[in-house]
Amino acid sequence: MDIYKSPLYQAIKLKLDLRKITNQKIVAFDLASLGEIQFFEPVLRLYAKNKPDDKILIIYRDNTNHQFGKLFEDIGDRFIYIENELLRSFFYPEIDIFITTEQYSHGLDFVYSIVLFHGQPSKGLTFTKEIINSFDALFFYGPMHKDAFKNFLTDWNIDHPNHLDTYEIGYPKSDNLLNGHINTIDLTESLHLDPTKKTLLYAPAFNEGASLRKHGLEIIRILCGLNKFNILVKLPIDCWESNKNFYSTGGVNWFDEIGKLEEVFSNLWLFRDFKIDPLLALSDILITCISSVSFEFLALQKPVIFIETPEYFNNYLKSIFPQIDTSSWASRTTINGGKEFGLVIKNIYDLPKAIMQVLDNPDDYPFQKEYIKQYILYNPGHATVTAVNHIFEILNSNRKSRRPFPFSHLFRSLYKFLPEPIRSAARFIKHLPNNFFNRSLRKINLIINYFGFTVSKSGMGYIDPAQTIHNAQKSGLSICDYLENKEPDKRKHGRRNRIINKLAEYNTLSSCTTALEIGPGTGMYLEKVLELAKPIRYEIYETHRGWINYLKSKFEKSSSCTLVVHTANGHSLDQTQSNSCNIVHAHGVFVYIPILNTLHYISESARVLAPGGFLVFDCLTEDCLNYNDAKRWLESSMRFPVIIQHSLLMEYTVNEGFVFIGKFTEVYGFSRVNYYIFRKKI
Repeated sequence: MDIYKSPLYQAIKLKLDLRKITNQKIVAFDLASLGEIQFFEPVLRLYAKNKPDDKILIIYRDNTNHQFGKLFEDIGDRFIYIENELLRSFFYPEIDIFITTEQYSHGLDFVYSIVLFHGQPSKGLTFTKEIINSFDALFFYGPMHKDAFKNFLTDWNIDHPNHLDTYEIGYPKSDNLLNGHINTIDLTESLHLDPTKKTLLYAPAFNEGASLRKHGLEIIRILCGLNKFNILVKLPIDCWESNKNFYSTGGVNWFDEIGKLEEVFSNLWLFRDFKIDPLLALSDILITCISSVSFEFLALQKPVIFIETPEYFNNYLKSIFPQIDTSSWASRTTINGGKEFGLVIKNIYDLPKAIMQVLDNPDDYPFQKEYIKQYILYNPGHATVTAVNHIFEILNSNRKSRRPFPFSHLFRSLYKFLPEPIRSAARFIKHLPNNFFNRSLRKINLIINYFGFTVSKSGMGYIDPAQTIHNAQKSGLSICDYLENKEPDKRKHGRRNRIINKLAEYNTLSSCTTALEIGPGTGMYLEKVLELAKPIRYEIYETHRGWINYLKSKFEKSSSCTLVVHTANGHSLDQTQSNSCNIVHAHGVFVYIPILNTLHYISESARVLAPGGFLVFDCLTEDCLNYNDAKRWLESSMRFPVIIQHSLLMEYTVNEGFVFIGKFTEVYGFSRVNYYIFRKKI
């Protein structure tokens, strides 16, 4: 092993880099994505200008430090770049403040952590319990932003955490826009727009149920049919993700699709930069749906036309928050994008009429102009100065994080830096009781087998390896085909392949370098994932020694993929590094283990999955069992099924940083199971 690449060496080196001189401060800015630079750039530049002697850390992911450096060549020598995983793998109390725009990245342990956010609140997805518990300060954009926070606390019946400070800051990103510092003449020339025409800007939200996925291309065609206008399209920063990222793109490369329309319509321009502010300054009307960019346009006192998105409110939000009554959310300003301030249309073919109505009545739109000024922003045009002044105040007062002590993070980090022999010894001691029980059980069976009895675990999940392997080989079938063909219920034939095909439809097996499976047993899913996803590393957690030996003999010698076998303890993935996996999946496991163990596995999956990674599992929810199903189970010898509430799953996963992607139903036992697909937020 190259010692210079080891986590311990890197941590020690970083510790040395963080040494301070007298009165020097260390401030860490989180580069969650290139698209989010615009939300903290004004604050970073002003801080760097006013504090030339302080150390500034840039926390990056996926080699974005190189592109970031090109944008800040004038002050680039001030930065110390740190990879996000390294920073979060240990503790660095030397850092005085951690600042991020991505609340789902969470704060930094032991460090006073501030979230600047990356857009006004909308869609009902700004806050979660875990978010507010992981930060020390929220920098609010305006009274509306604060209302969104209060609504969240009310909806979830949560008290304002004692550790959490809130500040009335404003929106630093919009300062130049509000102060008229953007040169629209140069932009008009660079885009080759017709200066004699009005300019319409279509800037939709990316989410499922929003206008882009529902009618985006047709909306653009309708707008381009209005030849007397310049048509600009600005995609949300999520659309820069690969089309394999279903959560962000819906599986569509929108740049390619809209690019094809550019070749057809001479008055269409797809803006391919992250920053939207120049377009907001240039445009006369904004067309959107639930995107928070509407508030930025409204702050300029410009008109917005909203396209209704009932599926987002009636289906998508309801699926994420099934335990909350979301029926009134479509009327909340903090969730609907501010529709009460603009003209709303239900049919996209009414767009031409709506555009003319707005242009013919310029004094009428937007509605409630004076109220908008007071409600949307604190300190309009001066938010950057306000933010930096509050950062100075926090630094000068040596304010420390008051969040609860992160014991679990501490133990996990210390474990990671232990030498492998010590980690192996720790695992051995941890699993000693379970190993002792298994050895004892084997000895008992040796005795009672003589009398024709055996002690075994009940339930469908426990299949005898030796007998199954022997019978499958004798039949000339794979284990999967042998097990499915012996099922009297014909619906179960081909079950494994149906499930795998569904996972492929959701793009869960694309761009997969590391997979992890909980309870692979026979390996029937393992072999298909290896075939379709072609990972280079496959980790498994399995309890049955017989199946472990079989999987090792069959897959360990693969030249294209390394099989890593971990001893399972029934609730954690403690031998897997954080942010290291692209998919975690389990089949026929969460149907029988205790609910709390399932929830622990979900939390562990949130830890080990890389941002954008998938969590896939099946379980029995309340809709999987009716009276007749229950009777069939009772007529069998099996008593293992465990029911978990759908609402609990949705609440728990969203607070663990997951986004619900979809679910499907498949036959199982004497009833059926629901397969859930979640994605870790990026």
